[in-house]
Amino acid sequence: MESLENKLSIIKILSNLDWFLKDKKYIDLYHKYQEKLLLQVHDIDKEIIVAIKNFDYELLDDKMTALRPSNKIEKHFYEKAKRSLSIGLNQLKEDTRGSTLVVTHHLEKEQIKLIVENLKRLEKTKFVIEKHLNTSHAIDEFIEEMKKSIETKIKYFLDRIRAVIINYNFSEADEKIDSVIVVRNLLGKYCIKDISDQIENLQNYGKTAVIITRYDSEYMLNPPKIFEKLANVNSTNQIYSELLDKLRKLILEKFRNELERAKTKQTIDITNEHMRRFESAVKYLPESMENAREIELQRCKDDIKRLVQYSELKLQDSSITEKIDKINNCSFEYQNLQVIISYFNKGKELASKRIDNIVVKIHHNLEKQNII
Repeated sequence: MESLENKLSIIKILSNLDWFLKDKKYIDLYHKYQEKLLLQVHDIDKEIIVAIKNFDYELLDDKMTALRPSNKIEKHFYEKAKRSLSIGLNQLKEDTRGSTLVVTHHLEKEQIKLIVENLKRLEKTKFVIEKHLNTSHAIDEFIEEMKKSIETKIKYFLDRIRAVIINYNFSEADEKIDSVIVVRNLLGKYCIKDISDQIENLQNYGKTAVIITRYDSEYMLNPPKIFEKLANVNSTNQIYSELLDKLRKLILEKFRNELERAKTKQTIDITNEHMRRFESAVKYLPESMENAREIELQRCKDDIKRLVQYSELKLQDSSITEKIDKINNCSFEYQNLQVIISYFNKGKELASKRIDNIVVKIHHNLEKQNII
């Protein structure tokens, strides 16, 4: 096309000599080449439209550069190409925005792929836009807007995963975490770092105190299903395996501490609050743990009985010892009283004989009177 433009320029100058010519005129040749140029421009215009539709921005740049205005025809088509480029760019942006808006909180992967593909196309347009429209900054602003919009959707999804974990639905949580990781990988550089960090933290969320503390401190208010649900993902997720072991140890320690405190009361009736707390809580444990704790409870009761018996025996021993001490302390006085006791015994014997004599006489008189 540049060669045609050069020819047209030369012929245009030569056409000033046409008044010396009789038959062929330079102006006729000029119109001929001008028509050829117009056809070439038309072809370029069509190629520009196709390049815009196919997102072929390198070809688009080549064709628009070829139309850099050096005459009125080229200027007209160049401006037309710029408008077409602007329209195509706006349409791509609207399609991308629309795709972002229709993404639900389930984060459909196919929709995410389409968004990423459009964002990449927009980035490819930057050099063309900067060169021909001088508005490349608008592309950067739009991409940031879309990243923020996607971030909002992902954050909501992450909040739902946290809620699922808190409710002990670990298997479902793992599936959702795997899903959001796929989405993050699809987004690549279009995923904001804060989101990537939150996803990483969420993978360890099950190990946080929210589960351990809640179940450990309120084991009567939380169902034993947590153990069952942890066991379901125990073999597929090392995090939950560690959590299950830790939880079992903490619960076991808590129950054993309760039993140790129960022993200090030395009673197995309803007045032993630690025993009551243990008995009311143990039924919320899984069967395997419950059976083992029931055995420990019975052993604790046996220990308390032995402690009570031991205390009673100790008390008796103490009482006997105290009496012996008193007897030893009074032994001297006792020895001094032996003489008095001797005289008292003799008096007791004399009184007994007299009583016997009186009884004999009473019987004799009663026989005489035929009373007996």
